Amino acid sequence: MEASRYRSPEKEATGEQTQPEKKNIIVIRSNYRLGALGWVHFGLVSKEFPEAINLGLQDQIAVLEWVHDNVDAFGDQDNITIGGDSAGGTAVSHLLANPEVQKLVRRAIIQSLSPLNVWCTQEKEEAIVIAHKYLEMLGIKDNFSDLINIEF
Repeated sequence: MEASRYRSPEKEATGEQTQPEKKNIIVIRSNYRLGALGWVHFGLVSKEFPEAINLGLQDQIAVLEWVHDNVDAFGDQDNITIGGDSAGGTAVSHLLANPEVQKLVRRAIIQSLSPLNVWCTQEKEEAIVIAHKYLEMLGIKDNFSDLINIEF
């Protein structure tokens, strides 16, 4: 998982020290929603999209499901390790708390940070306030589907 602070990638996470080709390792890197679209819990304030909570994490789970279902073409389905540093380490911690993910991976590498960090956790009430603030800043009042059509 990227060390992106859940915003945008700031650095290349692999490098000379990794050298997966010399260690018989296949590295799969993916994208997932970052920033407000990945981590603001809009589903708490929307009847239209109640599933819009932790979409970045849901993206990561979808990637793990794809890897698990397709890795036999080039690897070992029963030997999947997930890893991350910084925000990626926190993401791995959150993923491991999901029983479905536990069925998909065998090992995990968590390098720095914890899901207990202040910026990684929030009470439901705080998440609702933050979601409302984002919608207000974007000028979205009643029609949550307008969020999907925002131009970047």
